[in-house]
Amino acid sequence: MPLKESKVTETGVPASPGKPATSKYSEQAKQTPSLNLADLDEPEKKTEEKDVPLFGQDEFTEEHLYKVWDEYFEKKKGGLADIESMVLRKKPVLRDNSVLELVITNGVEINILKKMEEDLLRFLRTELNNGQISIKHIIAVEETKEKLYTDTDKFNDMAKRNPVLLELKNRLGLDTEY
Repeated sequence: MPLKESKVTETGVPASPGKPATSKYSEQAKQTPSLNLADLDEPEKKTEEKDVPLFGQDEFTEEHLYKVWDEYFEKKKGGLADIESMVLRKKPVLRDNSVLELVITNGVEINILKKMEEDLLRFLRTELNNGQISIKHIIAVEETKEKLYTDTDKFNDMAKRNPVLLELKNRLGLDTEY
């Protein structure tokens, strides 16, 4: 008895007799509408133009910058945490007519500044009518004083600042250690 040939679909299921072997993937492909990539680019361009506000390139003085900076601080004052207020109380230095340098003392302030930078820049660019404004943070290195623990260390530190103390100690025959 001759063997009957049966057709198997891509899914591994034998095809029904009388029906051609098709896969479920080819049926889904027929139902999926095709998209033209050229059509997708045009609507995106239109929405981008609406979302991005246009700013001028007006020049401004440092005094005008401070006035607008203080306006932003007053506007946000009620909803700010203490650390955010501390960052905004610092006055930026104007460099190259559009770069604002803000001196930061620690990493926490950097994170706070980054969190509110977008809103702050939008406000500054709008009020000063300059889309070129950017904020650059500079980390200030704080000098740490050596802690003076012993009496000898304390005396030597004072003698560096006032050498007459060393002469007085020698004349009177004093000792810093008991």
